[in-house]
Amino acid sequence: MKETYIYVRNKAQLLKVLDFEPDCIIIEYELFFGLDDELRRRTQDQKRIVISLPHVLNSNVISHIKSNINKDMYFMCDSYDGLGLLAALMMPSDHIMLDAGLYAFSDRSVDYFRSLGYTKYTIPYELNLKEIAGLDKEGAVMMVYGRIPVMYSAQCVLKNTGRCKGKSGTSKVTEIVDRKNSVLPVICECEYDCFNIIYNSKPLYLLHLLDDIYDVGVDAIRLDFTVEDEKLTEKILDILKNRRWVKPNDVLGDFTKGHLLRGV
Repeated sequence: MKETYIYVRNKAQLLKVLDFEPDCIIIEYELFFGLDDELRRRTQDQKRIVISLPHVLNSNVISHIKSNINKDMYFMCDSYDGLGLLAALMMPSDHIMLDAGLYAFSDRSVDYFRSLGYTKYTIPYELNLKEIAGLDKEGAVMMVYGRIPVMYSAQCVLKNTGRCKGKSGTSKVTEIVDRKNSVLPVICECEYDCFNIIYNSKPLYLLHLLDDIYDVGVDAIRLDFTVEDEKLTEKILDILKNRRWVKPNDVLGDFTKGHLLRGV
């Protein structure tokens, strides 16, 4: 049975994904703990809810985590700092999913994480189809749509340019332009912490290659919605639901297939 995991960062995305009813919804920490009672009840009706731990763990974040989580919750974590914190809080290892930042690039690394009790991991973005075929994929989840983060920074681009408006209860989205005039989306986390996530200028799009991905033994795929609006979120979900493998350019304009079809 193939599984679908979907990651969301805002309420509009979450509402669309709840209607889609995937096997698992991964909800950004700030969004999850800011949900109103009605949305909290709707999420509890889902098969599986995973909370994505903040990427930067300062004292404010750690204090909030210690006060608000419990051992019945499930988490996704992308750093050894996060794993250490959850271990210190006695969270069960099988309640923790490893994000791509915890690099399971070989059977040896997968076996090591498994020996510590971590049963779910994310296939690294850098692997091509041949390398994925040779990987032990028990418990593996592969990202097939979304923007890959290129940097986490505690130097906020809004604050450094005099545009910070303080906490708002929601993440702020802005952009930066690099030396090649590529536009990189930036999400500013403002509620429990103060840091930025800078994303690739082009979203990863592999939906039209799902048959090839399934053929090499991948049984769980993941879609990440970060800066997408409600309309684009619905469009991507519709493509997956109806298996309409339209040309990516017709949906997104520019996109990347990552390393999937590259040689070694």
